Amino acid sequence: MGYFGNHNRAKYKPSCEQNKVCPQCRQEFPKDTFGYLKTSKGTIIPKSYCPSCRRKSTKNSTILSKFGLALDDYKRLVELQHGLCACCGQPETALNNRNGELRGLSIDHDHQTGKVRQLLCHRCNIVIGLVKEDPDLCELIRQYVLTHKEEG
Repeated sequence: MGYFGNHNRAKYKPSCEQNKVCPQCRQEFPKDTFGYLKTSKGTIIPKSYCPSCRRKSTKNSTILSKFGLALDDYKRLVELQHGLCACCGQPETALNNRNGELRGLSIDHDHQTGKVRQLLCHRCNIVIGLVKEDPDLCELIRQYVLTHKEEG
């Protein structure tokens, strides 16, 4: 390859004809793991990256486009919060519906300005959304729960 070519990226060859190496993580998988794309001309071609690397890429682009936050910034927030919810102080316990894996902390943001605040567990993020960030409603709910809390 020439000067501007991809000369630094080592090519990894699969151990057998039925396998393929993901260029991102460089792990070897059976070819059918990668899946296929249908082009506009009707040609079917194999996808380049393994499912795990595709998910990471999708997550990164979603975070960037929706919140203007790079994946490294998200990871930095997780580290600053020690992996805990900024509201309840607990780790995330909710599982992702698609793959059953533990969810990442949710990015809490001001719905009017779009400004990112901190990271919340799924439960706290849902509660804040349901009360529409209304502190008065939160206080009314708190009072209601305290009034009806059984002593025991």
